[in-house]
Amino acid sequence: MTYRFLTYIIVLLACFTIFLPNSNAELIWSYKTKSGVWSVAVYGGRVVAGGNNYIYGFDTKGIKIWEYKTNSRVGTISVGNGLVIAGTFGKYVYCFSLDGVLI
Repeated sequence: MTYRFLTYIIVLLACFTIFLPNSNAELIWSYKTKSGVWSVAVYGGRVVAGGNNYIYGFDTKGIKIWEYKTNSRVGTISVGNGLVIAGTFGKYVYCFSLDGVLI
């Protein structure tokens, strides 16, 4: 039996675009953001990205599901157990559902 694993790699250039290629480096989708992107996490069919004052939630087809304006630049994003946790340089920690509901 042969198993094929598809690995997604998100390329970040601290620019205003999120890129999602497939394992052959062919572009699946891209999205132009309102600010530079610094952190990305992929979990449960969602791609979550954070940057200068914004957090974005996408499905794996590149459709933006939600967006949230933060108090400052997002330094890190972690996703697990159906939650998105984001920490900012403004000393805030945000918690969302995968659908972008602030908890």
